[in-house]
Amino acid sequence: MTNQEDPEIPITTISRIFQTVTFQNEETRITKQTLQLSSKYLELFVKEAILRSDEARLQREIDQKQGTVNKGEIPGLNDQLDEDSNAVGCLTVKDLEEISGLLVMDF
Repeated sequence: MTNQEDPEIPITTISRIFQTVTFQNEETRITKQTLQLSSKYLELFVKEAILRSDEARLQREIDQKQGTVNKGEIPGLNDQLDEDSNAVGCLTVKDLEEISGLLVMDF
């Protein structure tokens, strides 16, 4: 069961993605159960991405406040520190990019 607050990824959208991107043969079909399972899988993937990104962002903010991170120590962080300085508490694309490699390997 899904809470009212948790948006679901429509299975029609997933079906369309499979048909246009994944399947080589136009005659390939996919069952409704498979689409529902794929929807749950993608929902879990998105939630995990958000949680990991937020955790990494919070840890980075703590490190910055404690002075343990210098701008030059982490490649690619220089721009992020400047751009996100007035976006406290908000996730950015860079937050997602930071965790994407390990997230994909875990899934």
